[in-house]
Amino acid sequence: MKVISVLVGLVALLSTASANIFTSLKKDFQVVEKKIVAVIKKDIAKVETTIKKDIAKVETAIDHSVLPPVSALASAMSFIQVHQYSLQTALESLSIDRLAYCPTSSIEAFNCLDCRDRTLEEVDQPPSPAATQMVIVSSDEFIIVGFRGTTGEVAQWMSDLDTLKTSFPCAGCAVHAGFHARFEEIVSQGVTSVQSAMDDQVRPLYITGHSAGAAVATLFAVHLALMEPSMKVSGVYTFGSPRVGNAAFVKRADELLGLNWFRIVNQYDAVQIVPPELLGFRHVGILINCNTGTTICLAGKHNEENPGGLVADAIRIAETTKDAGWCHLTYLGLSIGTGNYKC
Repeated sequence: MKVISVLVGLVALLSTASANIFTSLKKDFQVVEKKIVAVIKKDIAKVETTIKKDIAKVETAIDHSVLPPVSALASAMSFIQVHQYSLQTALESLSIDRLAYCPTSSIEAFNCLDCRDRTLEEVDQPPSPAATQMVIVSSDEFIIVGFRGTTGEVAQWMSDLDTLKTSFPCAGCAVHAGFHARFEEIVSQGVTSVQSAMDDQVRPLYITGHSAGAAVATLFAVHLALMEPSMKVSGVYTFGSPRVGNAAFVKRADELLGLNWFRIVNQYDAVQIVPPELLGFRHVGILINCNTGTTICLAGKHNEENPGGLVADAIRIAETTKDAGWCHLTYLGLSIGTGNYKC
């Protein structure tokens, strides 16, 4: 009986000790938990403060409509504080470039997907089969002049391949003869049409184009800045542009419109590699290099050439040959080109 009593006493003692230990551990755990939660809350507060400061910097530097298209926030911060690239304006410009590929009669009907709340100011199609169709569309917020790229016309392809240079009215400037021929066919009527569209309303004027249309847009924008300074160009947005002029032309274009000129390219689009640098041609505009077919883009430098050199160019040729519809005819997630848009 004594043994049993001792055992019962030991059990009771152990139970009490266990309860005390559990209570102590629970208190210790609660203390540790409170410390961890406090640290986490403190860290979250720091992160929130940092984010709020970054947002405040961006909102101070740019208008709310400006959307950084870069995937790396740090790169976006340094970029958009200096330059006024707007994803919204890029998409608006691209919509006019898409419309420019439609038949003239379809454009004049103006029943397209992107035609709501807009006005068709002009559609100009010069008679030459090598010519570039121009479309001018306006809204209360903007006027956009868009130029069509190459279609199936043989004369247009021959124009694209005419890589001889011809002079342009700035010191030492020379440009692609084929693109310049297209530009000359549209420039006179184009200036008149833009003047008519601008009327007395003060609205930003944007020039845009895709592919060979981007080349004509390049020449038209520089022409306006040089010869028609009263028709202030607010921005130039080109998509899949080939090279257009020599170093002197690029320098002058940069002096006139550099901060507001954006060369948007898919990284696998081979059109950006022609005509070659070897022939003295250079790119113009701030490079916006996009993951092919998406709005995920990285901002480059003024007049920056294509990254990656000859190896990357070989990859671009291979990828575009394999799927031109994706590499050259899809920009910012939208298809563009003859037959790729519901007019």
